Amino acid sequence: MKNYKKLLLTFIICITFAVSAENIEGENGCKTKLVQMLIPDWPNANYQGYSVVSFNINKDGGISESKIKESKCAIDRDENGIIVFKTCPFFKKVSFAASKYLKYKKPINKEGLSCSIKNHEYRYNFSLYNIEIEDNNFLLRKEYEAMRYDSK
Repeated sequence: MKNYKKLLLTFIICITFAVSAENIEGENGCKTKLVQMLIPDWPNANYQGYSVVSFNINKDGGISESKIKESKCAIDRDENGIIVFKTCPFFKKVSFAASKYLKYKKPINKEGLSCSIKNHEYRYNFSLYNIEIEDNNFLLRKEYEAMRYDSK
């Protein structure tokens, strides 16, 4: 019973929330906006990184033909301080599952008619130490630990 309550609480916390940041325009002038997403579960791995899911946005705002385009783990920084990524499988399953809950406004074209968008991509970031990931600004474990010890 205890595990069931924990699972239910996790589901309620992660269920869905409104998103207003992502406006999308397809090649054919078809426009829509992301209105709902599910935060994916953390995979059973101790890695950070991202995955990219590709799918079609249908006339009703739902998605179809989802597939994982890539899954990468942040492993180090290069000599310029840029995060180095390595292909890894850890984010595929949870990203694919979460993508099934993406919802968009009904897409319309310039004439106001229903349309669809093919091969749209959505990126899921998985970060242990930095909530807001922009431009791959991951904080690596060794950097996080150095910050913790420096502050003591």
